[in-house]
Amino acid sequence: MGKQDCRRDIIYLIRHLSKLLQNDFDNRINQYGITGQQARILFFVNHKTVLDNVEVHQNDIENEFNLAKSTVNGLISRLEKKNFIIKQNKHPFSVITVSDKGKELIADLREGRDNTIEKLFEGFNKEEREKILENVSKLLTNFEGGNEDVAKN
Repeated sequence: MGKQDCRRDIIYLIRHLSKLLQNDFDNRINQYGITGQQARILFFVNHKTVLDNVEVHQNDIENEFNLAKSTVNGLISRLEKKNFIIKQNKHPFSVITVSDKGKELIADLREGRDNTIEKLFEGFNKEEREKILENVSKLLTNFEGGNEDVAKN
């Protein structure tokens, strides 16, 4: 296999794996009747309120995801109707928190993610797992670092 074939194969494999992982995530969230964007917002709100211990307002979501106010309003409204978040009106901004039902969904999605990771690493020992993580991180660093030769090929 030549140098060019190897490059095409790695890109194909990464794309294929990415698509499989995306489909797995989509199937998981579809069970709850939410979209990927709604799930990302739910995780963001949970992270900010639980781990960072800060209040989340609609404009925080708009800024984090670079979305229009009307778009975020619709996303929040749909999550609120499904009882995944709670929107409390506090002057001058509404405070958005994750409901108990939303926390259960997050826990289920995290468990699913953990199962997916275990499936990915099945048959690999600890050193092999660490080496894969190291190599994938290196691939990302190379590509994100603006290496034009990598980006062109």
